[in-house]
Amino acid sequence: MAVPEATIWRLRHLIYQAFAGAGHPPDLAQMATTLHLSEDETLEALRTLGDMHSVFLTGDGRGVLMANPFSAVPTPFRVSANGVDYWANCAWDMLGVPAALGGEATIHATYAADDTTTELQVIDGHVEGAPGIVHFQQPFRAWYDDLPHT
Repeated sequence: MAVPEATIWRLRHLIYQAFAGAGHPPDLAQMATTLHLSEDETLEALRTLGDMHSVFLTGDGRGVLMANPFSAVPTPFRVSANGVDYWANCAWDMLGVPAALGGEATIHATYAADDTTTELQVIDGHVEGAPGIVHFQQPFRAWYDDLPHT
């Protein structure tokens, strides 16, 4: 059974809309109900989005783990904006969250090297705060080999 392409893109929009509004993705039942799909149709559409690397799925394949720049689980990169706390997947994505939301934000990041924290402000599209260095443990060409790990 092939899910129509329009349905796949509606699901992607729903996922991003939920992340932007509430800081987390909808669960499987919410996705199916909102889009008037069966659970099987929703899972197929979700798997298609996963195969496209449009989202990354939970280990059991029944939920959304990541929809860049958003993470469904806590990470060392928390972004506060519009009264909502968001989790970013990495230092790159912590800058992507305010860009995706289009507004001001406060970023709370933890340095991997020593677990110290820093706070940055995004104001009028500019990052302000203490200077720092972002270290990517893998070259970009290898990120999608296992993006949730990267």
